[in-house]
Amino acid sequence: QCRVVIHLMARSWCQQCNFPLPACASESWEKFARHAVLDNDLTSGFGVLDSEPQGAANLAVSVRATSRADEAPTRELVLAAFHDNEPEETANFLDALRAEGCVLGEWLSEDDTGPIAHVVFSRVWIESEVGNRAASAMLTPLAVRPDRQRKGFGTSLVKSALATLQLSGEDIFLVL
Repeated sequence: QCRVVIHLMARSWCQQCNFPLPACASESWEKFARHAVLDNDLTSGFGVLDSEPQGAANLAVSVRATSRADEAPTRELVLAAFHDNEPEETANFLDALRAEGCVLGEWLSEDDTGPIAHVVFSRVWIESEVGNRAASAMLTPLAVRPDRQRKGFGTSLVKSALATLQLSGEDIFLVL
């Protein structure tokens, strides 16, 4: 079981669930904390991407959950995507998440040219000052092949993954 715990230093607590709120708490924060960056219309699930990312014309891009056979190729994708920003450290972090059993899900988008983007959500626990814990899903890493970056592939993949996680009952999301 994953042992990652994020400790919150908060001044306010939700009256309904005793979940910590930041000092600038408001109704909009509570909604954000419970639903993170999810839009109400995220129902795309898996298969072919709903919206066509830029530069994807004439390419069949599919999204799927990864398997053990994808571990080496997705690690290579992480190394390539983070080539300018500590790639080995990011890949080692992914290896550690997998080894510790923290991964809730990994998804991959690909086309005829191979893997395009990879996203991982892991279980983390948010702990309040008084010891209350809330399960949450942490997005890290998100890797997009360098020739496909800034064209919408990562965004589309994250939306699919978030929708799937929300359907499975996850409702608190963090980005590392």
